[in-house]
Amino acid sequence: MYVVLVGLLAAVSAVIITSRGQNPNSGSFNQALAPVDHEKLVRDYKRGAQAAIAEYAGLKVRGDFTFDEIEKVKKELLALKVPAEFKELHVQLVLALTKIEDSLGSGGSAASEEGQNKIEQAKASYSWLE
Repeated sequence: MYVVLVGLLAAVSAVIITSRGQNPNSGSFNQALAPVDHEKLVRDYKRGAQAAIAEYAGLKVRGDFTFDEIEKVKKELLALKVPAEFKELHVQLVLALTKIEDSLGSGGSAASEEGQNKIEQAKASYSWLE
């Protein structure tokens, strides 16, 4: 039994020693990530979110709330890279647009009103959305 344990230990040691320096995952998840320019990320997010909300406001003024138009605004938001400090805002905006979409599909104005109110609240909290 003692010989078997020593043999097993030797085999495991040999595998560890020979595999050292070889990375079976090289080229996939172990690559270093490029540094993120946080200021640019914030600036790009603000610009993109502001443009999407401006498009939404234009739809509201024109009374052009169609499912396709609201979906287009929502897709613009979903395409943005979101800085950590704006994740809550981002989720609120997307959920608000989803409520408006849902109301257009079901004919319910309460959900649409709720979604519109959430967008107005977000605009009040984040003045740069105007």
